[in-house]
Amino acid sequence: MKRALVGMMAVVALSVVGCSKDAEFEEFMKANSALGEEISGAKNAGDARKAFDAKKDDLKKKFDAIKDARGFQVKEETKTKWAENIVENTTKVCFKISLDAKEAAEYKKICDEYTESFDVK
Repeated sequence: MKRALVGMMAVVALSVVGCSKDAEFEEFMKANSALGEEISGAKNAGDARKAFDAKKDDLKKKFDAIKDARGFQVKEETKTKWAENIVENTTKVCFKISLDAKEAAEYKKICDEYTESFDVK
């Protein structure tokens, strides 16, 4: 009886640990893309800063929930999409530095905070 109970507990524990995180990765990518679009479309560094500050805590929380996902928790295809999403949106966020010399310093701060927050340096 004890063996059966221990076995069942092990199965339950493994199923909880083994839960797929693909949906959480998708949520992060969607939010990250929205932020990248908002910052890249901002008219000035002040608007970009407001967009970043409004969304960075939520995005960081989503990132922290998935950053340690391992092997069986996420499909290889999802990990590839996630890496591409990070690169694409880092480019969007950081490219603004080169477009506006007058506000380059503020855009650089946003870029630095973005990359530090999401460990994409």
